[in-house]
Amino acid sequence: MKEKRTSDVALFIGAHPDDIEIGSGGTVCKLASSGWDVWLCVVTCEKNFSIARRRKKEARMAARSLGVDTQRVMFLDLPDTNLECNGKSVEIFREILKTKKLNPDVIFTHSKADSHNDHRSVHNLTIATFRKKPILTYGVVNSLIVSEFIPNMFINISEYYNQKTTALMNHQSQFTRVNHESIKRFNEVYSPILGFDKTEAFEVILQEGVEETNIIQKLNDCPFNKFWYTLIGSEKLFIIHGEQAYRKNKEWNWASDKDRAGMGLLHRAFVDMWYGRNPIEDYSCNITNIENLLQNTHVLLSGGAVSNSITRDYFNHFKGIRYSIDYSMPNYSGINIYDRVSNKRIYPKYKDDMFGNRTPIKDVGILTIMKNPLDANKLLIGCMGIHGFGSYCCYRVLSERSLLSKLTKLIEIPVKDIGYQILIEYDTQNERIKLLNKTLHKIHNS
Repeated sequence: MKEKRTSDVALFIGAHPDDIEIGSGGTVCKLASSGWDVWLCVVTCEKNFSIARRRKKEARMAARSLGVDTQRVMFLDLPDTNLECNGKSVEIFREILKTKKLNPDVIFTHSKADSHNDHRSVHNLTIATFRKKPILTYGVVNSLIVSEFIPNMFINISEYYNQKTTALMNHQSQFTRVNHESIKRFNEVYSPILGFDKTEAFEVILQEGVEETNIIQKLNDCPFNKFWYTLIGSEKLFIIHGEQAYRKNKEWNWASDKDRAGMGLLHRAFVDMWYGRNPIEDYSCNITNIENLLQNTHVLLSGGAVSNSITRDYFNHFKGIRYSIDYSMPNYSGINIYDRVSNKRIYPKYKDDMFGNRTPIKDVGILTIMKNPLDANKLLIGCMGIHGFGSYCCYRVLSERSLLSKLTKLIEIPVKDIGYQILIEYDTQNERIKLLNKTLHKIHNS
């Protein structure tokens, strides 16, 4: 995040002078050092004048430690311990924003999953004050209701944790209140599975009318959450899997459930990296009322045209797709990927052992991400291999951080008027996966 982006404005809101540093101090420092225009707003004020003056001085010193200009630290001076979100407090907040000519691109504030009255009131005050703005909410460990805090955006603050600690040390009046060890533990809770040393976690709130979400995507350092939350939000993802086709003569000798293993990987990834209910539900392609399911949900089609009748009857006939699975009858033989643009066919590579048993040493899968042609408000994803290995490698791309990072550098999310197909190659002997970048195809839905 070294690129200067002076047009991006972030506003961090805290009930008390140390709350911002506890919940999001590393992010404040990261954005400030990356060229953002960062503002801090402390909402309440102590009744005791001398204590209030001291705490404001500490807040300015902490801001300076995080790289924020002290002229960009605002104080609303609303009553401490008795804060309310009402018409008067909203008016006061909006008036100071107007005075400062401040129109932030993204707002950070308290999570509603908090037992402190002032923290909850600041959360409500932020929601009431701002319209059509993306809001990210952080947790303050002192009063956080952990079981109700469900983050879906994660910022790597490993490089900025020392500055966060320094900023917290400036709040000497709160020496007994600021528990550095608890804060450190909380910033490490989400880190192992995400691959970071220190992490700050946030809940994303997108109010009605929010048009700009690219900033949220750029901020999210977890490829898995960045990808999936951008695509499906808090909605469900329905996997429609295939069923093994009947063959009179089987032409190979390997396990036929690799696509199911891929489904298991995606389930596991959601369990590990998705905080909240696992959004996946899976169904057989043989279920009834399939059209209703296709028209009202985000759908992942698992398996090619041989095993998945929905892929065969629907997906293969959608306008704009370039790659599809083809085969010969009557025994579903010669399975291949048909390229409709070049009119070429792509086959896997096989190896026969001394007993004549055939196994693939390289398989290829089609990964598709597009608007659902049957419901423009929903998403259609395809994990379709020539064999199950190809489907499996598509699932791995959708499940693993490193592979998702490579994918999101090739495509734009959220998917709007354009969808994507890309071929994924799987070396079955070494379990290596390769995104074939030159095969990337843009699907124009119009």
